[in-house]
Amino acid sequence: MLRVSSKLFAVDKAGMLKCPKCVGATIIIDSRDSGERIRRRHKCRACLFRFTTYEVIEDQEIEKQRNKARVEAYRKKYNADKRPDQEILDGLDEVEQRPPEDLIHLAVYVMSVIK
Repeated sequence: MLRVSSKLFAVDKAGMLKCPKCVGATIIIDSRDSGERIRRRHKCRACLFRFTTYEVIEDQEIEKQRNKARVEAYRKKYNADKRPDQEILDGLDEVEQRPPEDLIHLAVYVMSVIK
């Protein structure tokens, strides 16, 4: 997940930041990577206002819901002895144990992401 400084900036459909002064389109005029963060200088095409953003990559934990009350962090257990097709079958067994309404919500979500 990419976080841009602590300020909130408007973003256009292409994902580019808009000017905080006039909400016009901006271009990146300089970009420097310092290892743990990226510094970018932006320039507005309309009013020529310049501003700087600092982008930090954040790790986002993947969680799985065990039941309605308990959510735990997902940790992939790698077993070198297990074949990949067996891992898929084990996953299908877990899906079969879920209530049907959970699977419907999952299917709707997957279809919305695919489109």
